[in-house]
Amino acid sequence: MGVNTLENLKASGRVTRTGAALGTVLNIKPLLVIRGERLDAYAKVRGTKQCQKQLIASMQEYAHKLRGEGAALRIGAAGSFADPEEAAHWEAMVKEAFPEDEVCYDPLTFSIACHTGPGAFGMGISSSAIEKIRKGDLA
Repeated sequence: MGVNTLENLKASGRVTRTGAALGTVLNIKPLLVIRGERLDAYAKVRGTKQCQKQLIASMQEYAHKLRGEGAALRIGAAGSFADPEEAAHWEAMVKEAFPEDEVCYDPLTFSIACHTGPGAFGMGISSSAIEKIRKGDLA
């Protein structure tokens, strides 16, 4: 998941004031991952477009592992975009990156969007092989 602004992360205490100020000046966008109930930093990227590309590349790598098990995938794209055109653009980017898979778009849930702010974007993959990864059967 990526964010458009660091303001909400600063307000929730996930980013310090100094970190938010430096990140804003340098146009650094954190790429976040949700693990259980935790929101953790995965990478730091300069610019929203680069952050989106990094997220897609990471998800393509993950999808490749799942495809090795012959699993059918469903790709989820989500966002907290105020402008429907931005949402459509994000969905189109994801569909282009995963042409052989079913891609669906939904707005981010309020419980996530209130922490990430407007313009946040994310992805998820659903597959029967995910359970094998959790058990350690798939590296």
